[in-house]
Amino acid sequence: MSPCLLVCLSLFPGCAARIGGSSTPEAALNDMRRENQELRQQVQQLLGNIDLRLAEIDTLEQQLHRPAGHVPDAKVPQAVAIKFGRYSGAVDSDNDGKDDLIRVYIQPHDQKDRFLPIAAQAVVQVASIQPDAGARLLAEKTFDAQPFDHAYRSGLTGTHYALELPLPDDFPDDLKEVTVKVTLTNAATGATLTAQQAVVVKR
Repeated sequence: MSPCLLVCLSLFPGCAARIGGSSTPEAALNDMRRENQELRQQVQQLLGNIDLRLAEIDTLEQQLHRPAGHVPDAKVPQAVAIKFGRYSGAVDSDNDGKDDLIRVYIQPHDQKDRFLPIAAQAVVQVASIQPDAGARLLAEKTFDAQPFDHAYRSGLTGTHYALELPLPDDFPDDLKEVTVKVTLTNAATGATLTAQQAVVVKR
């Protein structure tokens, strides 16, 4: 047995138990290296979160001691509109041949038509609008501030808030198209932004 392994066995009883089991010494050491790497990543993430919170506190303190508008000609970005992402639509989540879910990718935009993350409450509504029968609400779901924040995504499909609304069990099989309406209430300003889009549903 190598001196390094003897030191491991004497200092770390858990290591000895692991090596004494069904795993080989090499496998046990690889497990320890993997766990050590995972712990390092967790520590880095926690340190990053702490830095963000400190930066947030510093920003709030500056806002308390400095008047608004101290930068000449600055136009503060504000959410003035919301748009549907290109991949929004109906989804067959259980592969039974019928769409059972509406998934929308919502993008708040500022006055220069740039994506702008916001804190908000969102309401998603699915309705059937027929010329001879008017509008009929089929489903509705509210996303409070925390679930809306957790819906933020940035990746291959773009940057957006991904919101999902299950279709009801009694959804009419002969209904081929619905209107999806999203209403955002901006937590910072109280302003309400709305957008709606027709969605094809396969039943």
